[in-house]
Amino acid sequence: MQARQSAAASQVSDPGDAALQQEIIPCRVDQATFDGYKQVFRMEAMLDPEGYVKLRRARIHELEETIDMLETATPPQPIRLSGLQSTLEWVRKSMPPGPIYPPSEPAGLDPIIYYRLACLLASLETPIPFVEANKTNINAVIDAYRHGELKFHPNRVTFWWNGTLVEDLSYEEEGNFDYKEAIARWTETYGEGRLWKERISPPRKQL
Repeated sequence: MQARQSAAASQVSDPGDAALQQEIIPCRVDQATFDGYKQVFRMEAMLDPEGYVKLRRARIHELEETIDMLETATPPQPIRLSGLQSTLEWVRKSMPPGPIYPPSEPAGLDPIIYYRLACLLASLETPIPFVEANKTNINAVIDAYRHGELKFHPNRVTFWWNGTLVEDLSYEEEGNFDYKEAIARWTETYGEGRLWKERISPPRKQL
């Protein structure tokens, strides 16, 4: 793995755990390595890096301790031992050590932004009318995230029209927003289009 970024290390609840501080920082890996890990675990690692790393550590520690015990157990339990060894190997191969991102993405972004990029890119591969109608907006949002122009704010939402950022609102402002007036104004300025609301739900804690 290449050198990890410095972003996100300050978010660790246990600053004394230097190894954890490093493991929660997103790391760029080659495409083959990236694809080798299960998508569900790649996404979980981006949503809650600290919780994910601690959970992975705990799973591995528990398996290793049980395997050590079974290796000297009397009477021997070869079937159970073999099963646990296979499970340990699967965990190590399927779960990345921490948040990772492919070489196609820029360095220096927050973990949750890499998560959102993966979601948006996956949506572009979904052939449904809603996605087709919003491709211009989705691609504009992806570009804004990649260039650091759009960041994660837990209580804000951005509005996009024809690939243009037209509003950046708090959730309270969104609730009182005059869509009819705004859509007429955007249509006059940017032409006919579709409205895309971009927001990221706050990460859920795994531990």
